[in-house]
Amino acid sequence: MENSKKLLRNCPICSHTSGKILHTQHFSLPDKSVLPKVYDVVCCDNCGFCFADSAATQADYDKYYNEMSKYEDKNTGTGGGLSPLDKLRMDTVVDLLAQFIPTKSNSIVDIGCANGGMLNCFNEKGFSNLIGIDISQKCVDNVKVLGYDSIFGGIFNLENLQGKQFDCLIISHVMEHIRDLSDAAKNLASLVNEDGLIYIEVPDASNYHNYFFVPYYYFDCEHINHLNITALKNLFLSQSFECVYFEEKSIVVSDDKSYPVLRTVFKKVKSDNLNTSFEKDVRVESSINNYIDLSKQHSEHNELNELIKNNEPILVWGAGMYTLRLLEDGLLNRCNIISFIDKDSNKQGNKINDISITSPDIIKTHTKMPIIIASAIHGKAIKAEIEQIDGNSNRKTIIL
Repeated sequence: MENSKKLLRNCPICSHTSGKILHTQHFSLPDKSVLPKVYDVVCCDNCGFCFADSAATQADYDKYYNEMSKYEDKNTGTGGGLSPLDKLRMDTVVDLLAQFIPTKSNSIVDIGCANGGMLNCFNEKGFSNLIGIDISQKCVDNVKVLGYDSIFGGIFNLENLQGKQFDCLIISHVMEHIRDLSDAAKNLASLVNEDGLIYIEVPDASNYHNYFFVPYYYFDCEHINHLNITALKNLFLSQSFECVYFEEKSIVVSDDKSYPVLRTVFKKVKSDNLNTSFEKDVRVESSINNYIDLSKQHSEHNELNELIKNNEPILVWGAGMYTLRLLEDGLLNRCNIISFIDKDSNKQGNKINDISITSPDIIKTHTKMPIIIASAIHGKAIKAEIEQIDGNSNRKTIIL
């Protein structure tokens, strides 16, 4: 097959061993990162599932989320329900699931609970049997402070659950991070009572091309599975789950940006009552190809040329995936960067290409130095924050 390769990572849905290369993504990674600096985005030759053909193991990803995850930092991570938009998203999920959960005493487990925002939303609606699970010990501790049962672990670390089963599992923005999806589905199924539910919410890869932020935004080190409803149905059929609800929606993530999401509810049923027909997907490959074309059209950052020509010292606000892509594939790697700025405490003190990542306090000691803002979603908010710190300064700021 044209442009096909033998996969480093067998297809997570059907275990096929070859796939078509759609794009090759490069990153400049922080010193402590255990994840690969390059991978191919591929489409399975057999089932059409699209994913990052990463050589990293599941243990590597677990280590990354335990040590480097942004989600545990309340300044930067989602999952705590601390922002109005985050809270609105979670309330919408609780209202949806309330239609499927028979009683408010049913056991509900949020796997990948981050800082417990979803548990708070369930509690506010009168649900009482709530448990949080996370691979980050800091997140576990944060949730315990809120007063909920909280357990260290993840989909592949279930020892602390001691063989228990529950009425409803919440898997919100987790499955796109999981390397071994088939094993994950099997483990999740083992936690669910007969007639129990699994709620899964993921970025909707069928609609990437309709929600363009910045070039190659949807290809990062963390989101390694490009899921849609076909992929999820195929994944959970073998575990005797049927999809009883799904919707393709968008969620507002900033004042001027929305993000495509897929919300699904799967119910555990007897296997002899299940339609097990396997469907090949074509929508995601088309969406990704369209998104790649859009990314190519918007990959120039000519506003940096003057800074590069003059070798002018600059600060870069943002040490996230957008910056890490630009340092490999854009003009940013030719700039005279003095320091990166990030509010995530896990990043501060680390280095990218031997350049330190610091807190925003550095702005106060470099009062006239230009700042490049590399944030796919929050550029305008960061610019406003810089202006507030500077007062009446005429500092040059550029939003990429």
